[in-house]
Amino acid sequence: MLAAARPVYNLALIRAGNPLYLYENPQGALRRLTYLIKPGHQLWLTPAGAGYQARLHKFHYRYQWAGVSGTVADNLFNAVHAAGEHDQLALLMAEIFGWDLDFNTDTRQGDSFRLLVQKRYRHGQFSGYGEILAAEYVNRGRAYRALQFSYRHHGRSETGYFRPDGRSLKREFLSSPLRFAAPITSAFSYHRFHPILKIYRPHLGIDFGAPYGSPVQTIGNGTVTFAGWAGEAGRLIKIRHANGYMTLYMHLSRILVHRGEHVRQGELIGRVGSTGLSTGPHLDFRIEHDGVFENFAVVRRRLPPAMPLPRRYLRAFHAELQALQPLLAELGARSRLLLGVASANAAALPPALLASR
Repeated sequence: MLAAARPVYNLALIRAGNPLYLYENPQGALRRLTYLIKPGHQLWLTPAGAGYQARLHKFHYRYQWAGVSGTVADNLFNAVHAAGEHDQLALLMAEIFGWDLDFNTDTRQGDSFRLLVQKRYRHGQFSGYGEILAAEYVNRGRAYRALQFSYRHHGRSETGYFRPDGRSLKREFLSSPLRFAAPITSAFSYHRFHPILKIYRPHLGIDFGAPYGSPVQTIGNGTVTFAGWAGEAGRLIKIRHANGYMTLYMHLSRILVHRGEHVRQGELIGRVGSTGLSTGPHLDFRIEHDGVFENFAVVRRRLPPAMPLPRRYLRAFHAELQALQPLLAELGARSRLLLGVASANAAALPPALLASR
């Protein structure tokens, strides 16, 4: 099956989270294998003689732009569910605001969100989310806002999320190597009592308590310099970043990258575990700068943002922002808002249409 698929798609490149199905006939023999490579593109493998035949099956979604808002009672997942939406929407928000907010520790009762999002449908059934065009998250009374904007830079098309003043939300590092439900169980310290060794010694990282198997993400672009067993640290990943930084992810149950691999910010690299010298499932996360361990709780607050939007695009950016503001304001009084009819393509709504709503 692997050999038959390779001319169409290399199954060694399958990604976590993409659905793969095996279909059997009533006698239990394989009738078809399907794998969703990306939205609208699915690999089909069917028996053919003594082997298998592979083909790329393309299909179309219908898209609907909608507004969604909600208030947090305990955590963001439940707030999204209360608004009638799915877990994926909470993850998308975490990706947008992950440079400014750590949803493990920063979320508070009474926080609120509102956003304009693209929904995807197939055969009339909801099939996931597309782009988030604009979003606002209010944390402890402070509003964090983001607008998606596309532009050309050095001959290439770029898309990112920007604050109302045109500054990028993106920073060199994310706020956490975990997305949700991971309280800090042990902080950075030069003099901590070790629960197993029963002695005082430095703990030069931050422990996040998380369920076994929770996904671990790299906080920034970099190159894997070590991925394997490391004594007391158990299964360990080390990643070298720009400007002299190195991050370490310890006590993992699984390692999903290899030495020499280049990884991108937010990429899944491993799973939480309890290997090595550990009392239970958690992630011991550490960061070095020029060979010296630093407290990440301090480091993440002082990192500069990425490059701002080029000045020649600011007028167009502010025009889109002004068109979207009335829609976001209207969401303050409603939990949902439909923005026009469904379309067969994933294009963003034109500013003129947004301004007329």
